[in-house]
Amino acid sequence: MGTQCQGCPLNCSSCSSNIICLSCASGLYLYLSSCVQTCPASSPIINSAGSCSWCSDPSCMNCSILDYCYQCYYPKLLFQGACLTTCPTDYVSNVSLTGCQYSPNSTNATLSSSLTSTSLFPVPFTIAAAFLAVACLMSRFQY
Repeated sequence: MGTQCQGCPLNCSSCSSNIICLSCASGLYLYLSSCVQTCPASSPIINSAGSCSWCSDPSCMNCSILDYCYQCYYPKLLFQGACLTTCPTDYVSNVSLTGCQYSPNSTNATLSSSLTSTSLFPVPFTIAAAFLAVACLMSRFQY
């Protein structure tokens, strides 16, 4: 038997199946994979994705009933249960850019890595070129 494409549920602007809505039409809010006109008392806050939530921070995607955030919407970074724009002192964003991780002396590490890997000419090449230039200049003064 062949398969047929099925549409999204009513008032749903994107979905993963004919019963699971991922985002809602304008003016509606996502609650438990359905679109509703108002959020229920159990999830009264509307987050930045237009979903009904427990989270008081609109940048928080998932939080506990006590409002401790476990996951933030990009580009916010998770730090000790809160969503931040930048990591605090002695912390840097993790590899996946989802949270902050402890990194004392992070400014020194960033400077060191930028000097060795992101410059137009890598540091070893620059040192060798400078040595060669000095050697050429010294040889001209010998005659």
